[in-house]
Amino acid sequence: MTESWALADPEAVLNTLGYRGTPSDLSLPCDAAQAEAHPNPKACLDAALRLVRGPRRSRGATLLPGIAQRQSLDALRQSDSYQGFERNLLAGLRDLRVVDGEGAR
Repeated sequence: MTESWALADPEAVLNTLGYRGTPSDLSLPCDAAQAEAHPNPKACLDAALRLVRGPRRSRGATLLPGIAQRQSLDALRQSDSYQGFERNLLAGLRDLRVVDGEGAR
């Protein structure tokens, strides 16, 4: 799930890679729905990294912190699984009385 969430914002991936082309140049999904539906998002991220940086640095997981720093929450929130995560997190915080019904403290 981590890699599909990372791929939800292709611009963040491209910026992290330092690549100036388009997501399709690297066979990246163009939005959160495509990222979530991708059969192997980890392999997709690894392949994009290999295309840009060569075979020596081929582990896409090394990109995750950089992608997370650049990622748009609006793009990430287009992912059904992330929406579910947010709902569950908010429900848990409400149960713990950390936030009120509006999600504010």
